[in-house]
Amino acid sequence: MKIDLHIHSNASSDGEVEVEKIIDMAIEEGLKYIAIADHESIANVKKALEYAKNKDITVIPATEIFVSHNGKLLHMLGYGIDVDDKALNEEIDKIWQGRKDGIQKQIDLIREKGLKINEKEVFDYATGDIPLLSAYIHAILIEEKNRNHRLIHGLQPNIESIITLSREAFGVGKELYAPTYMPSSKDLIKVIKNAGGACVIAHPGVDIKDETHILDELKEYGIDGVEAYYTSHTNEQREKYKNYAIKNNLFYTCGSDFHGSFKPKNALGCVQTDNNEQAIKGIYEHSKNLKLN
Repeated sequence: MKIDLHIHSNASSDGEVEVEKIIDMAIEEGLKYIAIADHESIANVKKALEYAKNKDITVIPATEIFVSHNGKLLHMLGYGIDVDDKALNEEIDKIWQGRKDGIQKQIDLIREKGLKINEKEVFDYATGDIPLLSAYIHAILIEEKNRNHRLIHGLQPNIESIITLSREAFGVGKELYAPTYMPSSKDLIKVIKNAGGACVIAHPGVDIKDETHILDELKEYGIDGVEAYYTSHTNEQREKYKNYAIKNNLFYTCGSDFHGSFKPKNALGCVQTDNNEQAIKGIYEHSKNLKLN
């Protein structure tokens, strides 16, 4: 049984593929369970559920939300959520309003640090009217005048450089970090669980690495699972996070983090766990809204 529990559609401002096409592609790949987990969005979930009806695939309602954890930026996945939950929708609206209010603040800070940025390039790169960090970074990297800036140090305009710069310069507490509203990990876990969802920490090998005490803290807050199998995780990381999950009575999942051309190496279903059944069972057991057939 093939699955992919971390997929972004065009409801994510760095995604580009419509959910109907994603579902068709997933069926061609032989995937049986997928989760459309857009950044701070549940806008395409109902459309995906409707399109998948009577097809040989199951769509799990999901979202991925950025959270702050003791000054560190993490990504939290919510599975089996009630997309009509009032508190969840209010939280998402609050996040986007904060980002909208902070657009000019982010651009001003970038310029204050001596970097050139064309606002049109920012919005052209974003698929929505409120850009993610990737859009600002793309606009910075394509400016030749920025090439020798001390924060750029020769980075080229590609996805790897966008990811690098987002962590080195735009992360919480970094030089180009312009704070906007972001829920804490503790609060967001409560919101997801109150919406009937199962809570999973995304790609710990990217954001947490060897700081496993963070996983201990998240476990205390109530996470249900760990995305142990992720596109960029090494075999060593996969084993480490899988074993952590097993030891701590959590389930472990896999996700490609498919975006389309934004992350061309992240193909649908490109990574699988060694036991996909436990991943699906874990989500269904911890979600109040899902029932296994």
